[in-house]
Amino acid sequence: MGCDIHVKAERKTATGYAHLNLGKGPFGSVDGYIEDGCAEDTIYISRSYQLFGLLANVRCSGALLPRRGFPADAAKQTRSAFESWDGDAHTPSYWTFGELRERAGNEAIADFINQLEAGGVEFLDTDRIVFWFDN
Repeated sequence: MGCDIHVKAERKTATGYAHLNLGKGPFGSVDGYIEDGCAEDTIYISRSYQLFGLLANVRCSGALLPRRGFPADAAKQTRSAFESWDGDAHTPSYWTFGELRERAGNEAIADFINQLEAGGVEFLDTDRIVFWFDN
């Protein structure tokens, strides 16, 4: 059984964090991957246990930052998506886009950034990605 990552993007506003649509095209697909019931803001992030380890010590060790848990101030859409997993989601955390860019010298992180940017969003360094995993 494999492990996958689920990613939502958020931008800080005057009233808190707001959801950013990561999608590309009508089904939010990247590289032709479309899942039944795929939300419009969903993109496919290639399964990379090296990346999962770098982000959160999942399936591989070597996290570049400590895990932070699910953010208490997450956008409503992000919280709803996370809670929809009914406890099957694990190891939530978040990074700012600036933190990702600082580590773009790592090939797995650089590839992750490219996948996130494939949807056409122009990320600010203060934007953040909230992510979790499933098995």
